[in-house]
Amino acid sequence: MLGFATGIRASAWLDSEGRTLITAVSTHASSQHPSTESLPTWHPDPSGRQESSRPSASSLPLALLSELMEFEAPYLDDKLLRLKIIPSREQGFPLFQEVKKYLVLCEIHRSQEIPMFSRRVDEVWHQFVLFTAQYIDFSLRFFGKFVHHEPNEGAVHGTKPGSAPALPRMTFREFEIAYESLFGKVSDAWFDELSLTSKSRVVRAAFGKPLSLRVVEGKAEIVLLRNPPVVLCRIDARAIPALEFIFKDDPFYVRELPGLREGERLDLCKSLVQLKVLGVAP
Repeated sequence: MLGFATGIRASAWLDSEGRTLITAVSTHASSQHPSTESLPTWHPDPSGRQESSRPSASSLPLALLSELMEFEAPYLDDKLLRLKIIPSREQGFPLFQEVKKYLVLCEIHRSQEIPMFSRRVDEVWHQFVLFTAQYIDFSLRFFGKFVHHEPNEGAVHGTKPGSAPALPRMTFREFEIAYESLFGKVSDAWFDELSLTSKSRVVRAAFGKPLSLRVVEGKAEIVLLRNPPVVLCRIDARAIPALEFIFKDDPFYVRELPGLREGERLDLCKSLVQLKVLGVAP
C-alpha cells in the first residue's frame, strides 16, 4: 500500500517499501492553497475600509459567540443528506460549526481576506445561503449585516474599475494561528483529504490555468500551464494509468482509478487533494 503522510503540507509520500510515490516540487502546492482563487471568500466591507486585524472582544461579545456556536439549522442537515453531501447527520453538525468559526474569524480579522480553505466547509456554507430568509436572519442576528458569499476573483486580481485595493490574503498557517487563538486545535474538517474514502467523488481543482500530465525520465509530472510552466509534483510511473484516468474523467470516484489496489487509489487521491491538484466534489 502507498503510505500517505497525514501531516499538513507533506512534501513527499512513500510506499510501504519506502519508495517515493509523489514529490511536491513547486511552492504553489503549499500552505497558501492556490486553488482557493476560485472559491468564495468573505468580503467584510464593500466600501473597502480596512480595520485592525487584531482580535477584538467587541467584535463579537462572548455571550453572542456562545449563542452563535449553539445555533443549529436542522433544515440544512436535511438538505445536505438529501444531496448526499454528507453521509450522515452526525457529519453535518461539525461542518456547520466550522462555517460559523470561519465567519467569526473573518469578522475579527477585517484587514485580511481569508480564503475558504475547505471545499467541504464551503459547500455547507453555500447550501446554507440558499435558505435565503433563514440566512438573512442569521447574518443580522450575529453579525449585524448580511454576510456575502461570493466569488473572490475580483478581490484577488483587482480588476473591477473603481474598486478598493485588494486586501492581503491570509495564508493557511496564519489561519491556523488565528483559529487556534480562539477555538483551539484546527478541526480535521479543514483538511479535505482526511474525509476521503473509496466511495468519495473527486474533481480536478481549478488553478486558474490548465493542468497537464507528462512523463519525464520514467516519472509522471503534473504541470501548471503558465509561462513558464510550473511542475507541481512528480509521481512514480506505476501510477501513470491512474493519472491518465484522472486527466480524462472529471469528476470521478476514487474506486474507479485503474492500475492500483484499493488502498493505493485512496492514498494517491489523498496526496493529490492535499497538494490541491484534486478537490473533494459535493
